[in-house]
Amino acid sequence: MRRRRPSRLHPLVPARLAGLYVHRQTLYNVRMVAVTSWREELAWAAGLCDGEGWIGHARARPPKSLELRVHITQVDRRVLDRFLAAVTVGTIYGPRLDKRPAHNPTFKYQAAGFYQVQAVIAMLWHWLSPVKRAQAIETLKLGRNLPMPLNFAKHRNACTKGHPHTTENVRIFYQG
Repeated sequence: MRRRRPSRLHPLVPARLAGLYVHRQTLYNVRMVAVTSWREELAWAAGLCDGEGWIGHARARPPKSLELRVHITQVDRRVLDRFLAAVTVGTIYGPRLDKRPAHNPTFKYQAAGFYQVQAVIAMLWHWLSPVKRAQAIETLKLGRNLPMPLNFAKHRNACTKGHPHTTENVRIFYQG
């Protein structure tokens, strides 16, 4: 008689469900398992983004340029890890310590750049509220209609080969 290998799943989840998408969280050395589909995870992520998230534009590293962003700030990193696992785009930063003593350190999920923001919005679109959809539409319109960066060629009027920088011969390439 063959000996069965022990299941790595939580004892409440039968081994026959092991082939499904299983979301795992580790909480105080106890493995908790929730069996959900990717579509359900996206619906949950849209609810989180709708309630706690921000979609818009902010100043980027070059001092006077704009960048599209999706932000979600939370005290519990596990929530953001689950969001990132659902949308598969973006980065989690933190913990960021607050100077006020009564506040907990925070973590921040961020998707930056036109293509990352567009991907997150496209995945969550079906479940977003009308208010968040309006924010997303305005943000994507702004992203597609951005002029040349505001600080572009401030100190140079031509490329290294001598061609002048004008709107006709310079294109913006969005990085995701």
